[in-house]
Formats: sequence, structure tokens, C-alpha cells
Amino acid sequence: MNKQISAMFYEMADILDFLKILWKPVAYRRAAMNISGLGRDLGEMYNEKGLRALQEIPGVGKAIAKKIEEYIKTGRMREYSELQRKMPKGLLELMNIPGLGARKAQVLYKQLKIKSISNLRNAIEQHKVCAVSGFGEKSEQNILKGLDILKRKGERILLSEAVPIAEMLANALKTVEGVETVDIAGSVRRRKETVKDIDILAISSSSTVIDAFCSMANVKEVIAKGPTKASVFLNEGIACDLRVIPKKSYGAAMNYFIGSKEHNIALRKIAIQKGYKLSEYGLFSRKTGKFIAGRTEEELYKTLGMQYIEPELREARGEIETAQKCKLPEIITMQDIKADIQMHTTFSDGNNTVEEMAARAGKCLQYIAITDHYGKLKIANALDAKRFQRYSKAIDSARKKNSITILKGLEVDMDKEGRIECEASVLKQLDFCIASVHRAFTMSKEEMTKRICRAMENPFVHCIGHPTGRVIFKRDGYAIDFSKICEKAVQTSTALEINAYPERTDLDFGMIRKAIESGVKLVIGTDSHNIDDLRFLEYGVANARRGWCEKKNVLNCLPVNKFLKEIKH
Repeated sequence: MNKQISAMFYEMADILDFLKILWKPVAYRRAAMNISGLGRDLGEMYNEKGLRALQEIPGVGKAIAKKIEEYIKTGRMREYSELQRKMPKGLLELMNIPGLGARKAQVLYKQLKIKSISNLRNAIEQHKVCAVSGFGEKSEQNILKGLDILKRKGERILLSEAVPIAEMLANALKTVEGVETVDIAGSVRRRKETVKDIDILAISSSSTVIDAFCSMANVKEVIAKGPTKASVFLNEGIACDLRVIPKKSYGAAMNYFIGSKEHNIALRKIAIQKGYKLSEYGLFSRKTGKFIAGRTEEELYKTLGMQYIEPELREARGEIETAQKCKLPEIITMQDIKADIQMHTTFSDGNNTVEEMAARAGKCLQYIAITDHYGKLKIANALDAKRFQRYSKAIDSARKKNSITILKGLEVDMDKEGRIECEASVLKQLDFCIASVHRAFTMSKEEMTKRICRAMENPFVHCIGHPTGRVIFKRDGYAIDFSKICEKAVQTSTALEINAYPERTDLDFGMIRKAIESGVKLVIGTDSHNIDDLRFLEYGVANARRGWCEKKNVLNCLPVNKFLKEIKH
């Protein structure tokens, strides 16, 4: 339900923008963002405490809470339907294209009568778009990239959306009579940043588990149903398969259905070389057909002559060869993390106070860095020198009231040349400084690389935030020479961030591995904008694991005194 309501509010904001209505779009986007980041279902919250529970969500006032209530009760939202009727047919589809938006879509509609994606593609092919005032050849190329992103968005969902759904289904199936074991497999288990479907495996002495699965409350359509397998399409817009596996084959089935496909192909080749045949049913002798292994994954890997390979590593990127040599890294775990080093409060674009963020983080972490925005980013309510003084005092006050150590930080903007948009007198007061790109994303590879490298030369900058700037399903990362970025990061002792916010997941796992090989220091930050976002730390750790990260590679695995020593240039 959260996903549907969040999407509706985002769409309402776009329509209101199109209609040139002020203020309301900002309110709806803020509510949408906070709802999408919730760790609980809106329906459950409403059933427990009614409207009061909804109004406790940051950015959700009484008016928006009533709209959520209406949808929970009726499955409809009257104002949403009314706004849709005010839009020219097909234009909403255009507004959803990343990089286009409501204003530009409106211009193309008025100037070229474009009201569908097919109209838009035809206009680009005929180079009509670049002739419109405010557009150009670069605009046409960016719109084509946006169309590609939109296509990907229709095929997959974020890991952070899939995990709660998968866990809810798995936990419900565990309560079914006769069920012995339930596990999540597939790309969800491998913790890919986006997933196409959900795979669940079970051991059960009864076929009632199939019936229970097909009758789950969030099942929209049963696609196929048999004695040991069922496929359904969920209300959340994703397909899910359940397979009931014999105990003897469970490890082999888990290995097969976790994947990846390329990893499985490589394993099967090794099995053939050793005189075996490997399938989802087990490892068998090619000569006699005798079952050799497959009860557990550990047994399977051991029989094939290698270390157990964690699911996050199974991408056929050298993990099998490394496991055969027994040299796989001991990858990082959540228990290794001692801090979250990027979060925002009400001083910039966050929804909770410094004290509230510290109190929630203090339940599981030793220290945090509060890093509100500073610079010219008006949309993020960035701080200036005058407001910084109040911010600094608020952190000092929170330090006295919380047992968790609070580092005084900022996320500062860099201009097009890489100059830090923050006074030295402010920078000197910080414990931790993140420099990030927040505008001018379309610079050339050479210019953007030079820009970021120059920012790292600033002695007050400890870290580069979300280094590629990508926002999944919305914006591809900007062009950079990552080898040069890593070289400069090592030279200046500047850390690169593994941003855990699910829409960013930046650095990606390939870049993380490259950074480690280059000797770069890494940090993991949630980029939280409310207390519920702090749970995203697990996704940052999952991504770090996919990049072969060890505890020693991540600075916020250190105690605070050693962390502060390491970040100094």
C-alpha cells in the first residue's frame, strides 16, 4: 500500500506543477518521500492508531492523512482522480520520464502537440524537439536516456521495496502447518539493488502451504498453481514464485534459485570436470547417477572443492576461482558497523530533529555524524553561515542529552570547478565534512572528474558523497574517470561514500571493488532524512558485501577516536 500511495502523491505533485499551483506540490512530494521510506505498512499503522498514526509521519498533516485514510478505506482517492481528469490524455506518461518533468512536458505539449511517448520519439527522430526554445540536441539525448530509464523502472523494483514484501510472505508461510523451513532466494537474497521478481523456497510435509501462499491478502492474481510450485502476481506490482523442495535437495535448490545464472553455469562446468552432474535437485555422479551432495549449500561447495560463497558474491566475477584457492575475503556484516556518517535533520531537508535522530541511532550505533546541507541548494534548505551557528548549538545541546557520540558535520556543495561552497571559518568547526555534487550533472567526463578531484584537494573535505550522483529509475550517474577519482582519493586520504539510500546505492558494487583494489578508504552512510531511513544502513552493508568489502575497508567500523584520526588529512 505504501508504494501505491507514495506514487499517487508524486503524481499529484506533478499535476499540480503542470497546473502551476504553488506550495502544494512540495507538500505532496515531501509526504510521498517519507511514506516510501517507511518501515511499516500504512494500513497496519492506521488500524492501530487511526489518523493519529498517519499524522505522526513527517510531512503528513491532517489534510494528507485524511486522503490516506480515504484510500485505506475505499481503495480510491477522490482528489487524485479529479486531478487526473484535469490533465490532457497521455501527458502524465510524459511527465514521468526522468529528466523531462511537468514544465518541459507542458512546453512540448503546447509547442509540438506531443501527448504520448510515441509522439515524443517521432519528434526526436525528426529533430523537432531540439528546435523548441529551451531545448537542444543535448536535451534530445537526455530525453532518450530518460525513456530508457523509464523502461527499466517498469520492469524492476528497488531492493528496499522487495525485501519487506518477501520477508512478510516468508514469515507468514513459516506459520503454516507442516512447514519446516522457508527461505528467500533469487536476486533478493543476493541483494541486487533492483529486482524483477521474488523467489521463495520451502520444505513442507503438506501441500497446504501452496494454498496458503495463493490466498495471501496481497495476491492480486494466481498465475499458476501445482502441488509443489505456485506463481502469483502481487498487489505491489511484482511476481512471486513459491517452490516446495524435498529436504534432500534443499541446498542444491537454494543454490540454483539464488543464482546468479552466470555463477550457476560456472559451477556446473566445475561439476562436470569433477565427474558430477549439478542441478537444482542435487549433485550426482555422472557414472552411477548416485546422489552425492545437495542437502545444504555448504555441503555442495565443499564437495566441489571450494569455500562457501556468500550469496552477495555470486555474480561470476572471480568469486569461484578465489573460493577454490580458499582466499575469499571475510566480508563486512552489520555487526561490524559502529556509526552512520550521513544524515539530515530539520535544519536542512530532514524531518526529525538532531535529538530525535541521535536517540534512534543510539539504539544500535556508537556514534553518528549529523551532516545537514550547506551551500546554495535551496531545494534542500541548505544552511548558511548565520543559520550554522544555531545548528552548531543544537548539536552541542544534543550531545549533552544523548549517550551516543554526535559528530558535527556538513554535506557541502561544490561548484562547477570543484570549489567548496562553504567558508573556511565554518569548515574549521566541523568534525566531518562531506562534499557532494548537487547540480550541473551533465558536464563532460573530463570536467566532472577534474571537479571532484579538486574538491578532494580541499584540506577540510573528508569524504565525497554519493560519488556518481545516480538516482535509480530517475537519473543515471554522471560521467567520471573512476580510476582517476580513486587515485586522487588515495593521494589526499579522502574517503568515498557507499551511500545506502536505496534509490542511490552509490557507489555500485563494481566500483566498491575497484576502490578497495585501489586502496581507497570507504564509509557507509544512510543519507537519512528521517528516523525511519536509518534502517537503510543494512542496504549499504549489503552493497558493500557485494563489492567484497571487509571490515578493514570501511572507516565507520572503527571506534570514534580511531575514525577521527583516520579521516584527518
